[in-house]
Amino acid sequence: MTDQSVQGTSEGDEVPVDPNLPWETTHRALIGAVKLGTTKSVKRIQGVDGMTVGTLRQELEKGGRFVVYAYAISMLIVTLRRPSAIMFVPAGKSSRSKAIPYIVTSLLLGWWGIPWGPIFTPMAIVTDLKGGHDVTGAIARPLMQHSLAVAHQRSAQQA
Repeated sequence: MTDQSVQGTSEGDEVPVDPNLPWETTHRALIGAVKLGTTKSVKRIQGVDGMTVGTLRQELEKGGRFVVYAYAISMLIVTLRRPSAIMFVPAGKSSRSKAIPYIVTSLLLGWWGIPWGPIFTPMAIVTDLKGGHDVTGAIARPLMQHSLAVAHQRSAQQA
């Protein structure tokens, strides 16, 4: 991936990635990019623990991406279509294998709501079989900026 959202100087490459993004950032990514019509937001990005900003930037340039999976849960007259946590999938790894728990959840619990269960469930399953929703553009740059800001704030507090 060579777009401007992940390119930049190598300043701060050794700064650890802080996976706990502000609520507003993940909310915009889930609502704007995923369009699942939900108010749910996750703060923690899965799969970036132990990475530095430089490592993350390199992984993104090689083709790594951030994805969100969908799942449906029904309770007779109520059907919920929800996003998973935002997950980082490194370059060369399949995002489909991470979708299996969400596909199984939808298959077992999604059909039972009238009328939306039989509509939302196949939508969620097809999305997950395609590898989920790619939200890299909405998450990559804010995650790196947030990590650098947190590191700067910690160093200022220690001084």
